[in-house]
Amino acid sequence: MADSIQFHGQEKITKWLNQVLKEAGDYSKLMHNISSIFEHNTKQHINTGIGMDDKPWQKSWRAKMQGGTTLRDTSRLYNSIKYTVLDCGRSVIVGTNVFYAPVMHFGSTIRAKSGKYLKFKITKGGWAQIQSVIIPARPFLGMSVDDSQEVLFEIEEHLLELLMNAKCEYFALEPAIVERLKDIEGILAINTLFSVDDMLQVVNVSPSLNVIYVGDQVDESAGRGRSAPITLQWLIVLAVQDASA
Repeated sequence: MADSIQFHGQEKITKWLNQVLKEAGDYSKLMHNISSIFEHNTKQHINTGIGMDDKPWQKSWRAKMQGGTTLRDTSRLYNSIKYTVLDCGRSVIVGTNVFYAPVMHFGSTIRAKSGKYLKFKITKGGWAQIQSVIIPARPFLGMSVDDSQEVLFEIEEHLLELLMNAKCEYFALEPAIVERLKDIEGILAINTLFSVDDMLQVVNVSPSLNVIYVGDQVDESAGRGRSAPITLQWLIVLAVQDASA
C-alpha cells in the first residue's frame, strides 16, 4: 500500500520557478503550461499503467477478464483529472474529485460493512463471495522523474523566452540609431557590431559608420527596492581608409 504522493525533483523545480518570478514577476502563463503537462502526464500514467516510480501496476481483475485499461472502466476517474491554477498563478492543483480516487492511488483492503462476506456478481454469470478484497496501490497522482524533467525543460524554455524578449527590448534603440545615421551623406555602410575589435576585423568598406553598444550606467538612486533609470552607452565610429598608409 502506498502512503504518499511522490514528487520527484520538486526542490529543483521550486528553485527554478523562483528564478522565473525574479526575472518576470508573473509566471501565470508558465504555471498553466506546467499544469497542462501534469494533467496530461497523470492521464498517461493511467493509459500506460506505469506509476510515479516507473514501475508497472498490477493489472486489475476486470482488465484481465474483460480487456481494457486498469483504472479506466467507465473513464469517470480518468475524465475527472483536471488542473486549477491558484493564487494569481503562483500555485497549481492537479487532481480529481472522484470519491474512490484515494483507494485507487494508495490501495486498500475492502471488507464487508455488515456480515462476514463481500458478495458481487462475476462476469461469467453467477455470484461470488469472499471475506475481503485487496486493492493494490496504483499511484497515478504526483510527479515522476520524467515528469520533473519535462517541467524543468518547460521552465528553461520560458526563461529563455524572457531573456530573448528582454534582449530585444534592451537593444531597441539600435535600429533607431541606424535610421538616424542613414541621413548622413557619403556613408557607404553602417555596421552594428559587438566591440571595437570586431570592427577592426570586419570593416572593409570606407567610409563606414559602426554602431557599438559599450555598456550601461545605473543611476546612483538604485537600490533599497526602488527603480532607477539606466543610461545606455553607444559608440559611433567613423571608419575610413588612408590611401597613404
